[in-house]
Amino acid sequence: MSGQSLLFNPDEFKLVTNKSLTETVEGRYDGRDYLWEPGEALKLHNIAVTHIFGWLNPTLEYTPKDAQEIRERALLRLGWLKDGMQLKAAMKKLAETISIDELPPFENVVRFKPQTDPNIAPEFETVFDATEPSTPRVAPGTSAEGAGAGRLPPVPIGPEDPLAHMPRRVEPVKGKK
Repeated sequence: MSGQSLLFNPDEFKLVTNKSLTETVEGRYDGRDYLWEPGEALKLHNIAVTHIFGWLNPTLEYTPKDAQEIRERALLRLGWLKDGMQLKAAMKKLAETISIDELPPFENVVRFKPQTDPNIAPEFETVFDATEPSTPRVAPGTSAEGAGAGRLPPVPIGPEDPLAHMPRRVEPVKGKK
């Protein structure tokens, strides 16, 4: 993975919580061990959640046979399924022990401010909560009118050529080669 640029997409992760008060849950995916102490929650990639717990991603399609196989293999790895006859009991234990949820919204989100004039460059705003876009975050000891609070200079954008204001070519300086 070194040298690769990765983007974090929260839709590809789940928050996996051990709901048990006494039992530690262990899992392994792609050579990495995962350990959930009682009450602990970890962010985990969807693929790992499927492998470790048999979670079925609703954005993918599974045949009934594939879905059954994914669940059985995961429950066997967890040690909760000894044979096919105990599948209901193993699924009940999974439901009682593990919670798989969406990630909560990020506390600090940077987003574009709504812009009605297409000739003005967009501005950014930082908010405390992704669900409350009207709550700007202001650093302690500063005001909302600090640096960057004003509008950016207008950038001429025309429908025919958005780069019309840029020079088409660079002229050589006379007397120099």
